[in-house]
Amino acid sequence: MTLRHAARLLIAAVIGAALLAGPSEVSAHDFRPAVLSLKETTEGTYSLRWSPPRARGDQPTVTPVFPAACSETPLSLSCGPEGLRGAITFSGLAGSNVEVVVTVEHLDGSVQTQVLSSDDQTFDPAVQELQRSTTSGALAEQYFTLGLKHILEGFDHLMFVTGLILIVGFRRRLFWTITAFTAAHSITLAASVMELVRLAAAPVEFVIALSIVLVAREALDDRPSLTRRFPWIVAFVFGLIHGFGFSGALAEIGLPTEQVTVPLLSFNLGVEAGQLLVVAILGLLSRPASRATERAPWLRTSFIYAMGITAAYWSIERLFVLLQGA
Repeated sequence: MTLRHAARLLIAAVIGAALLAGPSEVSAHDFRPAVLSLKETTEGTYSLRWSPPRARGDQPTVTPVFPAACSETPLSLSCGPEGLRGAITFSGLAGSNVEVVVTVEHLDGSVQTQVLSSDDQTFDPAVQELQRSTTSGALAEQYFTLGLKHILEGFDHLMFVTGLILIVGFRRRLFWTITAFTAAHSITLAASVMELVRLAAAPVEFVIALSIVLVAREALDDRPSLTRRFPWIVAFVFGLIHGFGFSGALAEIGLPTEQVTVPLLSFNLGVEAGQLLVVAILGLLSRPASRATERAPWLRTSFIYAMGITAAYWSIERLFVLLQGA
């Protein structure tokens, strides 16, 4: 091994180690907000589903606090004949990085939904009355935001797209490659949410990590492989798997039972908007990056090695999860 090659591997290892620091924080699909779902079953009585946020280090426990007039059991909330009146707050939300998705379905079929955070900690049905009267618009806005946040925090999805760009470059073929990836994950996202097809999360996450290993390997040289000759085929095939990853996140967040189309479409549009934003940013950076790698080709190689090392680590980590569940 030459000194130059050893230096490349060392730099790649350092970058990879930085990416792997706290792997639970950088794995994709880490956007798992807390979810509070209330569905009115009889007048003033609601079925209750509370999914706490994924634990993150010293993050305080987040729990819902209902109006004093309501009595709570683990699976239901009873608020009397006047229904849900007063604000729902969340202890532990102040000063945290947790987000809470609140969805309330009423007997008349209307739905109220809101995403809370440390900056906006209260859900008040009275304040949300306008959203209740314009349900589709409110749902579209909320789920678009959720989709956007999910893709921007989905590091493995973004790494796969970055790998495709490294292989294809910013040429005409990139449009068809990204389009194939988008079409594929949109298909499986919709099919999974509609319960037409369903895959377990563990093998999906494992294959997603492997897809990054593949594109990182293909980006290392210019040999006329299948991936380089037909990148849209590879993007489409693995896009189908990535779509199941998106559907897992959406299933975790939850969908209103009476209105699926608007949230599903809005979530997917949010994902696409985030993806296009990242591609645009990389496009703006491509020219200075090209100039830098022309002077120091090892920078590109080191970046690709870092991607591969990180994805290989995720693959091993997820393989253990897969085997434990077998």
